[in-house]
Amino acid sequence: MTRPPQDAAQGGTREVLVVDDLPEIGQFFMGLLRHLKGFDIKLTTETDPERAIALLRERRFDLVVSDFRMKGRDGVDVLEAALASNPMAGRILMTGYNEIPAPVSRIRKARIDAYVQKPLRAQDLLLLIFNFLHHDAEAIEVCRRAAREMEALGDREDRASG
Repeated sequence: MTRPPQDAAQGGTREVLVVDDLPEIGQFFMGLLRHLKGFDIKLTTETDPERAIALLRERRFDLVVSDFRMKGRDGVDVLEAALASNPMAGRILMTGYNEIPAPVSRIRKARIDAYVQKPLRAQDLLLLIFNFLHHDAEAIEVCRRAAREMEALGDREDRASG
């Protein structure tokens, strides 16, 4: 059973998980989220994707942001676990590559809501996170459409190279 979204005005704590094998990315998010006013945010950062997946089995997060390329498992695995744990959670994949980083058929299973290109831009990321935590349906739908368009491009590239 999924938790209903809480309005920021209700004062509910928002659980955010950031997964990146570079500890400085977690520190970046810690500094970034201090700028979001009106939310009680509990940020959890994890550098090991296996531990992140275990956390997702134990706790419900409202938003999961994961890097794609990490040692061991990748961000698609993390976001698939996030989907299984809480289908209502936002799922954002960070990548340093200007392309879909895995076969599109695999990525679609994770139902990624948005892609973020590295290097990360604080203002863009703040707005994206705010929209997801505020449950701004229109803004989230725009992100999802952009994600599907990016996946469609990746799908065409997969077919052309296969």
